Amino acid sequence: MKRGIAYYRTGAGAEIDLVIEVQKRTETAKAKLVCIEVKRSKRWERKWEAPMRSLALSPGLNIERMIGVYSGSVKYRFDGVKVLPVAEFLALLHQGGIF
Repeated sequence: MKRGIAYYRTGAGAEIDLVIEVQKRTETAKAKLVCIEVKRSKRWERKWEAPMRSLALSPGLNIERMIGVYSGSVKYRFDGVKVLPVAEFLALLHQGGIF
C-alpha cells in the first residue's frame, strides 16, 4: 500500500521526523496519521514527544499512533506515546506491526 510520508514542523520550530498518512481525509472522516520521532540517544527524553502531542491537537487529523524510536534498550509507554528500542521497532515494522 502506498502511503504519504512527510515531516512536520511546529510554529516554534520543533519537528516530527516522520508523519505517515495511513488513511486519507474524506468528507466524513479525519485523516489518520502515524507519527514517528527518531533519536540517536540511549536515553529517551519526554520533551521529544511534544511535537507529536501538538499535532494531535490539530482539527481534521486523527493521530492513530505516536511512536518514539531510540538507541536505548527499554520499552516505554507515556500517555499514548509508545517508545521502542530501534531493533524492536524495525522488527515490528518488518512484521507489519506498525501500520
